[in-house]
Amino acid sequence: MRIVVDLTHCPAYAQCFPPAELDSALLRFRAERRRATEFSIQPERFHSVFCADVPDDEAAVLAASQRPATETAFDEPLAIEPGWKTLPRWFVVAGADRAINPDAERAPAERIGATVTEISGGSHAVALFYADEVTQVIVGALREIG
Repeated sequence: MRIVVDLTHCPAYAQCFPPAELDSALLRFRAERRRATEFSIQPERFHSVFCADVPDDEAAVLAASQRPATETAFDEPLAIEPGWKTLPRWFVVAGADRAINPDAERAPAERIGATVTEISGGSHAVALFYADEVTQVIVGALREIG
C-alpha cells in the first residue's frame, strides 16, 4: 500500500507527483492491541530515506528509536478548520526530501499562498541538520505577526 502524505488532504492531489523513496521503504504491520495498520521505515533504509543530511551515528539512533505512524494519521480528515485558511503561512520545503517528493511540498505551499523557504540539501528531517535555517524561518514568522 502506498502512503499518501498530502497537506491538502486530497489523495489524488499527492498522486500527481512521482513517488518518493519512502514508498518502497515502509514496513507495514498491525500491532496486537491496535486496530489500525501502522508503518515504520526499514531501519537499513532509514538514513537515506528520512535523514540523509545527518551524520551516520545520529541516523542510526533515529532509525532504532523511530515510532511507527498509524495509517489513520495519513487519511483521517481534519476535525477543525485548518489554520492556513485564515492565518499567515510559512513553509519550509526540504529540497532533497526522499520521504515526500519536494514537488509535492512546493505545490500545497503555493496553493495556500505561503511564504516559502527552500533548503536545497534538506532531507525530511530538515530541522535537524539545518536547524539555524529553520529557526530563522520561525523567528521571521513570529516577527512578522508581531
